[in-house]
Amino acid sequence: MRLFSFILFTVFSFNALAAQDSFVANIYDILGKQQYTLQEMDLRIIPADMQAKILQKAVEASYIWADTILEGSYSLAPGSKIQINSVEKTFDKKTKKLIAYRVVYQQAAFDTSTCELDWDLVDSNEEAFNESMSEHCIPGVIEAAMFVSLDFKLDIRDDNSIEEFHE
Repeated sequence: MRLFSFILFTVFSFNALAAQDSFVANIYDILGKQQYTLQEMDLRIIPADMQAKILQKAVEASYIWADTILEGSYSLAPGSKIQINSVEKTFDKKTKKLIAYRVVYQQAAFDTSTCELDWDLVDSNEEAFNESMSEHCIPGVIEAAMFVSLDFKLDIRDDNSIEEFHE
């Protein structure tokens, strides 16, 4: 029984990796050759289950911000959450096939390089720190984009639209 389970999980793992590699290779090939078209979707008519899956992917993709933009002069606004700005269908120009969704997402943030903050308050009095940041720092959003597979299982960053702060 153990051997069967091992073989079963190994085969599924390899299949999952192959699907991921295929998705990534296909997207990068089409994007690199500029062989795609985008068609914006109306967020108001996207089914709720699809919206939930897209939002979950955006939340997961935003985790990288801790090692990128948030290591610099930006801080997420207290209590803010990821929001979806737009969803675009991504088509292969040659085959006209829908190959992915391009999702632009954002979260409220502050530019902390523009204000004096007492960083010791982060641990000792977070509420006072957040209030000071809200009063003295430039507000904006951190925005990024990604491509999501049609089954919502895989995603890759849009290298042309990595996380960036906008006032």
